[in-house]
Amino acid sequence: MSLLNLRKVTYEDCYLLFKWINDEAVRKNSFNSENIDIQEHKLWLKKKLQEENTKLYIILKDDCDVGVIRIEKNQEEYIISYSIAREFRGQKIGKQILIYIKEFMKGKKLVGLVKHDNIASIKAFEGAGYKKIIEKEYIKFVSI
Repeated sequence: MSLLNLRKVTYEDCYLLFKWINDEAVRKNSFNSENIDIQEHKLWLKKKLQEENTKLYIILKDDCDVGVIRIEKNQEEYIISYSIAREFRGQKIGKQILIYIKEFMKGKKLVGLVKHDNIASIKAFEGAGYKKIIEKEYIKFVSI
């Protein structure tokens, strides 16, 4: 198994992220399933890069950009959201990054919110050992 690594997102990653977020499967599994406009995305990225409570990282596998993970501090917990580029899906990178991020954020309470029909993410969180809490609108996963 190849090792994963992270690098901080920069504004130069704008178009790569834009391509990834408008992927059909990513939109389907997002809580906001509408396609994102490029101008809206540019403003969002600029804002997120300036927020102290938000960290954005490109996921690297063998020095290749394979996905993105966002970590947002919300009081005493950290909300994590990730997506994997289409060409790298099916390689268990989701599970690997969720294990990696627990170590990276050691001692912090990590929370992921997943739609009930997002089977790939559910399996990734379960495989990474997160506690599953079923809510009405989503499934909540908490690092343990």
